[in-house]
Amino acid sequence: MKKPKEEKVTEVFLVRHAQSKLNLKDIFSSDPKNDFGLSAKGKAQAKKLAQRLKKEKISVIYSSDLRRAVETIKPLADLNGYKIVLDKELREHDMGKYELMTQEKLEAKFPALARNWFSKYDGGDPSKVVLGESFPGAEKRLWDAFLRIVKKNEGKQIVIVTHQAPAKFIIGKLFGGLKYFKNFTIGNASVSLITCWNQGKSFKLQYLNDMSHLR
Repeated sequence: MKKPKEEKVTEVFLVRHAQSKLNLKDIFSSDPKNDFGLSAKGKAQAKKLAQRLKKEKISVIYSSDLRRAVETIKPLADLNGYKIVLDKELREHDMGKYELMTQEKLEAKFPALARNWFSKYDGGDPSKVVLGESFPGAEKRLWDAFLRIVKKNEGKQIVIVTHQAPAKFIIGKLFGGLKYFKNFTIGNASVSLITCWNQGKSFKLQYLNDMSHLR
Protein backbone atom coordinates (compact mmCIF):
# COMPACT_ATOMS: atom_id res chain seq x y z
CA MET A 1 0.00 0.00 0.00
CA LYS A 2 1.35 3.37 -1.03
CA LYS A 3 2.12 5.87 1.72
CA PRO A 4 -0.06 8.98 1.22
CA LYS A 5 1.81 12.07 0.12
CA GLU A 6 2.61 14.56 2.84
CA GLU A 7 0.64 17.77 2.46
CA LYS A 8 2.86 20.68 1.41
CA VAL A 9 2.23 23.53 3.83
CA THR A 10 3.06 27.09 2.86
CA GLU A 11 3.66 29.61 5.64
CA VAL A 12 2.93 33.25 4.86
CA PHE A 13 4.19 35.96 7.20
CA LEU A 14 1.84 38.82 6.34
CA VAL A 15 3.44 42.12 7.37
CA ARG A 16 2.02 45.64 7.48
CA HIS A 17 4.60 48.34 6.79
CA ALA A 18 6.13 50.17 9.76
CA GLN A 19 5.03 53.66 10.80
CA SER A 20 5.33 56.06 7.87
CA LYS A 21 5.75 59.82 7.87
CA LEU A 22 2.15 60.16 6.65
CA ASN A 23 0.88 57.83 9.40
CA LEU A 24 2.14 60.42 11.90
CA LYS A 25 -0.24 62.98 10.39
CA ASP A 26 -3.10 60.49 9.85
CA ILE A 27 -2.97 61.12 6.09
CA PHE A 28 -4.23 58.60 3.52
CA SER A 29 -2.13 57.98 0.40
CA SER A 30 -1.77 55.35 -2.30
CA ASP A 31 0.18 57.32 -4.92
CA PRO A 32 3.92 56.45 -5.08
CA LYS A 33 4.86 60.10 -5.61
CA ASN A 34 3.30 60.99 -2.25
CA ASP A 35 5.13 58.29 -0.30
CA PHE A 36 7.87 59.84 1.85
CA GLY A 37 8.89 56.60 3.52
CA LEU A 38 9.15 55.68 7.16
CA SER A 39 9.30 57.93 10.20
CA ALA A 40 12.21 57.63 12.64
CA LYS A 41 10.01 55.37 14.76
CA GLY A 42 9.11 53.33 11.67
CA LYS A 43 12.79 52.77 10.84
CA ALA A 44 13.36 51.48 14.38
CA GLN A 45 10.32 49.21 14.02
CA ALA A 46 11.72 47.83 10.74
CA LYS A 47 14.95 46.83 12.49
CA LYS A 48 13.02 45.07 15.25
CA LEU A 49 10.92 43.28 12.63
CA ALA A 50 14.12 42.06 10.96
CA GLN A 51 15.32 40.60 14.25
CA ARG A 52 11.93 38.93 14.71
CA LEU A 53 12.05 37.15 11.35
CA LYS A 54 15.79 36.57 10.87
CA LYS A 55 15.73 32.94 12.12
CA GLU A 56 12.85 31.88 9.85
CA LYS A 57 13.72 29.87 6.73
CA ILE A 58 12.25 32.38 4.31
CA SER A 59 12.51 31.64 0.59
CA VAL A 60 11.39 34.97 -0.83
CA ILE A 61 9.88 38.32 0.13
CA TYR A 62 7.05 39.90 -1.83
CA SER A 63 6.42 43.58 -1.19
CA SER A 64 4.17 46.39 -2.30
CA ASP A 65 6.34 48.68 -4.41
CA LEU A 66 5.44 51.72 -2.30
CA ARG A 67 8.44 53.17 -0.50
CA ARG A 68 7.11 52.68 3.03
CA ALA A 69 6.67 48.94 2.42
CA VAL A 70 10.08 48.42 0.84
CA GLU A 71 11.84 50.38 3.62
CA THR A 72 10.07 48.19 6.17
CA ILE A 73 11.46 44.91 4.89
CA LYS A 74 14.86 46.05 3.59
CA PRO A 75 16.63 45.52 6.97
CA LEU A 76 15.56 41.86 6.94
CA ALA A 77 16.55 41.44 3.29
CA ASP A 78 19.94 43.02 3.95
CA LEU A 79 20.46 40.92 7.07
CA ASN A 80 19.87 37.55 5.43
CA GLY A 81 20.39 38.29 1.74
CA TYR A 82 16.77 37.73 0.78
CA LYS A 83 15.43 38.78 -2.59
CA ILE A 84 12.59 41.33 -2.56
CA VAL A 85 10.04 40.90 -5.35
CA LEU A 86 8.12 44.16 -5.90
CA ASP A 87 4.46 43.65 -6.71
CA LYS A 88 2.11 46.54 -7.59
CA GLU A 89 -0.89 44.33 -6.80
CA LEU A 90 0.07 44.52 -3.11
CA ARG A 91 -0.34 48.31 -3.02
CA GLU A 92 -2.71 50.22 -0.78
CA HIS A 93 -6.24 50.61 -2.17
CA ASP A 94 -6.39 53.48 -4.66
CA MET A 95 -7.47 56.63 -2.79
CA GLY A 96 -8.64 58.50 -5.90
CA LYS A 97 -9.86 62.02 -5.07
CA TYR A 98 -9.37 61.32 -1.37
CA GLU A 99 -5.57 61.15 -1.82
CA LEU A 100 -3.65 63.03 0.92
CA MET A 101 -6.77 63.65 3.03
CA THR A 102 -6.59 63.28 6.78
CA GLN A 103 -9.12 61.08 8.52
CA GLU A 104 -10.54 64.16 10.25
CA LYS A 105 -11.08 65.99 6.95
CA LEU A 106 -12.55 62.92 5.27
CA GLU A 107 -15.02 62.42 8.13
CA ALA A 108 -16.07 66.08 7.96
CA LYS A 109 -16.46 66.31 4.17
CA PHE A 110 -17.72 62.79 3.39
CA PRO A 111 -19.60 61.49 6.46
CA ALA A 112 -21.46 58.72 4.57
CA LEU A 113 -18.18 57.30 3.26
CA ALA A 114 -16.58 57.60 6.69
CA ARG A 115 -19.54 55.90 8.34
CA ASN A 116 -19.09 52.84 6.12
CA TRP A 117 -15.31 52.84 6.35
CA PHE A 118 -14.05 53.64 9.83
CA SER A 119 -14.42 51.22 12.71
CA LYS A 120 -15.56 53.80 15.25
CA TYR A 121 -18.91 54.01 13.50
CA ASP A 122 -21.62 51.38 13.95
CA GLY A 123 -23.81 50.06 11.19
CA GLY A 124 -21.53 50.89 8.26
CA ASP A 125 -21.09 48.59 5.28
CA PRO A 126 -17.49 48.39 3.94
CA SER A 127 -18.71 46.91 0.67
CA LYS A 128 -20.16 50.35 -0.14
CA VAL A 129 -16.81 52.12 0.17
CA VAL A 130 -15.67 53.47 -3.20
CA LEU A 131 -12.45 55.50 -3.39
CA GLY A 132 -10.30 55.39 -6.55
CA GLU A 133 -11.37 51.74 -6.54
CA SER A 134 -14.14 50.04 -4.61
CA PHE A 135 -13.40 48.00 -1.51
CA PRO A 136 -14.78 44.85 -3.23
CA GLY A 137 -12.52 45.57 -6.22
CA ALA A 138 -9.48 46.12 -3.99
CA GLU A 139 -10.30 42.98 -2.01
CA LYS A 140 -10.37 40.93 -5.23
CA ARG A 141 -7.07 42.43 -6.37
CA LEU A 142 -5.34 41.57 -3.09
CA TRP A 143 -6.85 38.10 -2.79
CA ASP A 144 -5.89 37.23 -6.37
CA ALA A 145 -2.33 38.40 -5.68
CA PHE A 146 -2.20 36.40 -2.46
CA LEU A 147 -3.38 33.19 -4.17
CA ARG A 148 -0.94 33.68 -7.05
CA ILE A 149 1.98 34.08 -4.64
CA VAL A 150 0.94 31.12 -2.48
CA LYS A 151 0.54 28.78 -5.45
CA LYS A 152 3.93 29.82 -6.82
CA ASN A 153 5.65 29.07 -3.50
CA GLU A 154 3.99 25.85 -2.36
CA GLY A 155 5.63 24.32 0.70
CA LYS A 156 7.82 27.35 1.43
CA GLN A 157 8.04 30.12 4.02
CA ILE A 158 7.41 33.51 2.45
CA VAL A 159 6.89 37.11 3.53
CA ILE A 160 4.25 39.41 2.04
CA VAL A 161 4.58 43.10 2.91
CA THR A 162 1.57 45.29 2.31
CA HIS A 163 -0.62 47.94 3.95
CA GLN A 164 -3.36 48.06 6.57
CA ALA A 165 -6.46 47.72 4.42
CA PRO A 166 -4.88 45.18 2.02
CA ALA A 167 -3.83 42.99 4.95
CA LYS A 168 -7.39 43.23 6.31
CA PHE A 169 -8.80 42.32 2.89
CA ILE A 170 -6.65 39.15 2.78
CA ILE A 171 -7.30 38.07 6.36
CA GLY A 172 -11.00 38.94 6.22
CA LYS A 173 -11.36 36.80 3.11
CA LEU A 174 -10.32 33.75 5.16
CA PHE A 175 -13.44 34.18 7.31
CA GLY A 176 -16.05 35.51 4.91
CA GLY A 177 -14.97 38.80 3.41
CA LEU A 178 -15.62 42.49 3.93
CA LYS A 179 -18.28 42.09 6.61
CA TYR A 180 -15.38 41.41 9.02
CA PHE A 181 -13.29 44.37 7.85
CA LYS A 182 -13.93 46.47 10.96
CA ASN A 183 -13.70 43.62 13.47
CA PHE A 184 -9.91 43.57 13.88
CA THR A 185 -6.83 45.79 13.75
CA ILE A 186 -3.57 45.52 11.82
CA GLY A 187 -0.84 47.63 13.43
CA ASN A 188 2.30 49.10 11.93
CA ALA A 189 5.10 46.50 11.58
CA SER A 190 2.78 43.74 12.79
CA VAL A 191 3.07 40.12 11.68
CA SER A 192 0.18 37.74 11.00
CA LEU A 193 0.88 34.10 10.10
CA ILE A 194 -1.29 32.23 7.60
CA THR A 195 -0.69 28.58 6.73
CA CYS A 196 -1.91 27.29 3.37
CA TRP A 197 -2.21 23.77 1.95
CA ASN A 198 -4.28 21.67 -0.46
CA GLN A 199 -2.76 23.58 -3.41
CA GLY A 200 -3.83 26.94 -2.05
CA LYS A 201 -7.41 25.93 -1.32
CA SER A 202 -7.19 25.54 2.48
CA PHE A 203 -6.04 28.19 4.95
CA LYS A 204 -5.62 28.72 8.66
CA LEU A 205 -4.80 31.92 10.53
CA GLN A 206 -2.20 30.92 13.13
CA TYR A 207 -1.90 34.34 14.74
CA LEU A 208 -3.04 37.89 14.06
CA ASN A 209 -1.45 41.32 14.42
CA ASP A 210 1.50 40.16 16.54
CA MET A 211 3.53 43.18 17.65
CA SER A 212 5.42 41.58 20.54
CA HIS A 213 8.74 42.26 18.79
CA LEU A 214 8.14 46.01 19.08
CA ARG A 215 7.96 46.08 22.87
